[in-house]
This record gives sequence, C-alpha cells and structure tokens, in this order.
Amino acid sequence: MVGNEWFNEFLKAFSVESCPKEETKFFVGIPHETILKWLLSWVEAKDKPLFGDVTHGLQEGGIDILIQVCTGTKPKFGIQVKNDNDLKEKDFTQKIKAQITDTKKHKLQGLIIVLAADMNDKSVEGRVNGIT
Repeated sequence: MVGNEWFNEFLKAFSVESCPKEETKFFVGIPHETILKWLLSWVEAKDKPLFGDVTHGLQEGGIDILIQVCTGTKPKFGIQVKNDNDLKEKDFTQKIKAQITDTKKHKLQGLIIVLAADMNDKSVEGRVNGIT
C-alpha cells in the first residue's frame, strides 16, 4: 500500500505527536463515548477526504470508528479507542488482542488504536508499553 497517494495522505492526516506525560492526567474520568465524539469531530474536520461512522457497541467487530476515504477505491480504516478505565482493567491485554482479531471481518486497510489514558499511572504505562 505504501506509495498509494491516498495512503500517504491518510498517514499525514493521522501523524500526531504524543502529549507530555504530565498532561495525560486529563484523561482520568473522561467517558469512552466523549473521546469517540471528539475523535470523530477531529477526523471530519481534517482537510482530507475522510468521513467516519461510530460503530461502538456489541456488534462493533473490534472497532469504534470506521473511517473511509471519499475518493478512488474507498479504502477503510478502523479506530479502536481505549480510555483510562479500559487500560486499568486486569484483562486489558486479552481484550485488545481479541478486538484486533475481530477487526479482520471488516477487511480494513489499517487499524489505529488510540490510547487516551493517564500515563502517570504505572500500571497504565506498563500496559501501553506492552502493546506498543
């Protein structure tokens, strides 16, 4: 896929820097649904031909937001959001692996996992380091 114009544009659109560790305390107590709404608004405000649908629910198939490119072959990308509470669950690693496997049914060209959690918490930091 590298070299396709839409793919390069997609990578540029989602190329963001992590915030400083101290600022991640912001995510404590922020509901999953709120992060999804913020992220969807951000995606649709991009100057790239992208649109998204929130798919979060029992039948989501491992993704929270489905992103499509509006031109050409209409490739699909998935976004899975993990908030602070998700990352603090004991079975987080097993759940995320299962969700990644579930995404196969969508025939995605890529999957982005958004980790919106307090990196000052040692257990959260350890889990984030484990999956990255």
